[in-house]
Amino acid sequence: MELDAHKLKGKLAGKWSCYLGNNIRMVYEIDDINKEIIVVAVGSHKVYG
Repeated sequence: MELDAHKLKGKLAGKWSCYLGNNIRMVYEIDDINKEIIVVAVGSHKVYG
């Protein structure tokens, strides 16, 4: 399965999103200093709202 990870724009600028299947998206931030991924939201396309 391809995750289709991509940077977000607008009010979610600085965050990333990827596809987890069955209309489920994950919005997350990448902390390069601490080498962590911080999950912000998981859900349908409404997570961008």
